Amino acid sequence: MKDWFSRQLLGLHLLAVVAVAVCVLMGLWQLGVYGAKHEDEAAAQLKAAPVDLLKVWGPDDAFTADLVNKRVRIHGRFPADQLFTVKRADGDLWLATTVPVDGTKSAIVVVLGQAPDRLADWIAPPDTFTALLRPSEPLGKLSIAQRISTSKWDLFSGYALFDGPRYAHQAKPVEPPAPDVSWTVGLRNLAYALQWWVFGLFAAFMWWRMATEALEARQIPATDPSGSP
Repeated sequence: MKDWFSRQLLGLHLLAVVAVAVCVLMGLWQLGVYGAKHEDEAAAQLKAAPVDLLKVWGPDDAFTADLVNKRVRIHGRFPADQLFTVKRADGDLWLATTVPVDGTKSAIVVVLGQAPDRLADWIAPPDTFTALLRPSEPLGKLSIAQRISTSKWDLFSGYALFDGPRYAHQAKPVEPPAPDVSWTVGLRNLAYALQWWVFGLFAAFMWWRMATEALEARQIPATDPSGSP
């Protein structure tokens, strides 16, 4: 074992440690860039310019994956007598309403935010507002199927998180869940990270091979060139 720490091999060990460390750190750096691009893409989705609701989703259409966190502009008057609350699993209380959408015979459930202490103080937003689309939730949460049975309106199959300007006495906004970002965003950086780690494994393999070969060479007994033992 002491031969592994001989003076002749210390330089090789040091070179191997430096090479592997550099490869690991470069791989972690590229992985961090990959994660940062995912965060940037998620933020861009939430801040995207709104489009008119009816241009991307109709009242009789299914809620598809591309609609999740879609920022839309909704035209419809808030009915003061349609307010209701939804209790969340974490104990929060959401204030919501059912907004008839102009140009249709249907309405969409809109979550206005955290329920204020006094509903009487709540001020309705303007008739045109922006919101983020969300899919219907399971029974016991915000289920559109459940709401249909108690609503006089034909409802869109998902709901919307109010994202318009805030006024005094309005409900505090509900933060939307982070958007799902495709794993292919920043794929090149992920490939670079894997590539650096492969280089690190190769450097470790070459260190082991060169070290073992050097040790084997030292163990071969020297022979007399004349052939005498």
